[in-house]
Amino acid sequence: IGNPDAQESEAREVKDLITEEMQRLIEETDLDADMLRRLLRAEIEAGQIDVESEGRTIIIRIREKGSFTSGSAQLDIAFLAVLDKTGLALNEIKGSIFIEGHTDNVPIDNARYGSNWDLSAARAVAVAEHLLEGPKMDPIRLTISGHADTRPQAPNNSWEGRAQNRRVEVIVKQPLDESRSALIQEMRATNPEAVKALDDTGLMTRDFENE
Repeated sequence: IGNPDAQESEAREVKDLITEEMQRLIEETDLDADMLRRLLRAEIEAGQIDVESEGRTIIIRIREKGSFTSGSAQLDIAFLAVLDKTGLALNEIKGSIFIEGHTDNVPIDNARYGSNWDLSAARAVAVAEHLLEGPKMDPIRLTISGHADTRPQAPNNSWEGRAQNRRVEVIVKQPLDESRSALIQEMRATNPEAVKALDDTGLMTRDFENE
C-alpha cells in the first residue's frame, strides 16, 4: 500500500510545483498583455481598443468606433495600420487565437447583411483576413465566430451600452506546454484530490490544458 504520509507529502510537493509554474505562466501572459497595451496605447486612449488579461487569456477588444462604419463589415482604411501592429505583436505571442464578432440588439436588415448574425460573422472574418495578410500569421491558429447580440458586454438599454456591445474580440488562449500538461494529466489519474485543490484556487482552467 505504501506510506500514506509519504504519498501525501509527495502530492503536496507536486501541487506546489504546479501552482508555482501556473503563477509564472500567468505572469508571462500579463507581460504579453502589457506589451500589447504599450503598442496600442494611442488606440486605447482614443477608446478604439481595450486589452485585458485573465489567467492565460488575453482579450483585445476592438470597438466599432474607428474600425467599422455603422452597419458595415468594411474595415476603415485608417484602422488597417492598427491591425497591422496588432498582427505583428500576435506573431510574438504563443497561443490559439479566437476572433469573435458581436453586435448590439438593434436588428439590421440592409442589402448586404440580413441579420446581426451575418454582420457579426462578417466583421470577425474581415479582421481575420486582414491579420492573415500580414507576414508569418499562421492560419491554423485562428478560429472565427459571430455571436450577434447573444453575448452583450453591457445592457442594451442605452446608447453607451449598445456602443460597448458592437465589437470584435481577438482572444488569445495560451496553453501549457506538453510536459506540464502531461504532468497535470498524470496527477488527475494518480492524485485527483490534489488537482481538485488546484481547481478550487481558480488556477486550473481549460486555458492551461492542450485540447
